[in-house]
Amino acid sequence: RAIEANTQALRLDPGSGAAKARRILSFVYLRDCTTALQLVEQITTVSRQNRAEALRCAGRIDEAVQEIGPDYYPALMAALLARKGQFDAARKQIDQGSPKARNSDELSHVAYALMGDTRQAVTWLKKASLEGLPCYPLLERDPDLDSLRKDPEFIAFMERLNAQQERFRATL
Repeated sequence: RAIEANTQALRLDPGSGAAKARRILSFVYLRDCTTALQLVEQITTVSRQNRAEALRCAGRIDEAVQEIGPDYYPALMAALLARKGQFDAARKQIDQGSPKARNSDELSHVAYALMGDTRQAVTWLKKASLEGLPCYPLLERDPDLDSLRKDPEFIAFMERLNAQQERFRATL
């Protein structure tokens, strides 16, 4: 539905940078990395963040690291470094970031999950949910969260998130 709504938004305003960015992220969230990368190549005004997200989705971590740079988006960099197994550097990125950098929108939960720090990952996922990222399909599909799948607290969190999603669907 998000892609359909985004397509409509782009029909109404073909130059909308926000709609183009959301379209890329919609495909990243669906794990359709090929389409996300194709869109990145087609759109000349793509932010470094969206480009790095598409590259991360496709497993092109070194390119994503180069795209984002160390100072631009600390928690995304932390997630990329954690994916590369550079856990000390990932923690340093999170610690050096602003308090917002530990926020859900910034992927700290992914970095913690990749580092095997289940407690921190689930804590930040819960915070993400409360701050506007209660995205069950995204979290259900994200392979970077696989280390959390058997954790009872994560399972309970996902069950609550799924129930919330079903309530939202019932009201639409």
